[in-house]
Amino acid sequence: MQNVPWLSVILPTYNGAAYLPAALDSVGAQGDPNIEVIAVDDGSTDKTPAVLDSFADRLRMTILRRRIRNWVANSNLGLEHARGEWACLLHQDDFWNRGRLAAIRKALRRARPSPSASDGPSLALGLGPLILTAAEFVTSAGRRVGTWRCPLSMATAGNAPAHVAERLLVQNFVPLPGAVFRRADAVAVGGLDEKLWYTADWDLWLKLAARGPTRYLPRPLAAFRLHPESQTVRRSGGIADFRRQHEIVFERHWPIWRDRLADPDRVESAARLSIETNLLLASLLHRGGLASGVASAPRGSLAAATAGLSGAMHFVNSSRILERVSARIRAGLLR
Repeated sequence: MQNVPWLSVILPTYNGAAYLPAALDSVGAQGDPNIEVIAVDDGSTDKTPAVLDSFADRLRMTILRRRIRNWVANSNLGLEHARGEWACLLHQDDFWNRGRLAAIRKALRRARPSPSASDGPSLALGLGPLILTAAEFVTSAGRRVGTWRCPLSMATAGNAPAHVAERLLVQNFVPLPGAVFRRADAVAVGGLDEKLWYTADWDLWLKLAARGPTRYLPRPLAAFRLHPESQTVRRSGGIADFRRQHEIVFERHWPIWRDRLADPDRVESAARLSIETNLLLASLLHRGGLASGVASAPRGSLAAATAGLSGAMHFVNSSRILERVSARIRAGLLR
């Protein structure tokens, strides 16, 4: 009988055969038998089902299949089937770097040393619900083009919820393959919002960060792939819906934090500037969307003017805008 896994890896897939083997190989390369993979395939028509089947005897894997065209709902289904105390999301085009799980297990053991730590870090009760790491930006061919860092402290005690919120409200600075969270907390906050095809993970991080300290490990222990066929590129072309996705998350969480932050005006102005900047960047990724981006430029200019120096500096630091843009330029997505 297999031990209960300490970590569940939720892997939603759809026509991802080009990159999926690298993602699954990176999980196996961790050499940790006490984790599980819950793959949820959304009716792939390429070789994705065969790739998943080929790894079934190499990884501790459960494969679920259905056709609903919603990666967020499929991620929630994976969470329902998961058994680990900790969980994480891994998209089919991303991958982990070697030593990722060893570093996370070490962080968990430091939170609360336990005689049973050899069985996995499931008793690290002194830690908050969220652990983040830095990640590398890579191209479709896997070439490194930058590092994605979080604007957080690496203190062992973690980052207090308000400290995280005043930065995370501005921008989703969390690399999706760089996050590990306590599964029970994710379930308690309702999982991912299935209406948010683009910002569901940002919404989840904000909900989890409110429940306790967030630990940050600055090593780039995962890789986020930049390529023209990724969902974030393909689906960000609808500018109006793209704007609404961002506004929903900000408007949902801003009232919760507004009176708990030291300088709420600075945070709000930086957040609104971030939304306009994200819209401009999305439009530049799409030749057909460029006109929409130019049309919205006055709103971005107004947001920048309203933010002032303090708000603009908070935006630059919290959004990791320089890292994000420079990596996309090197990857050939922005010209």
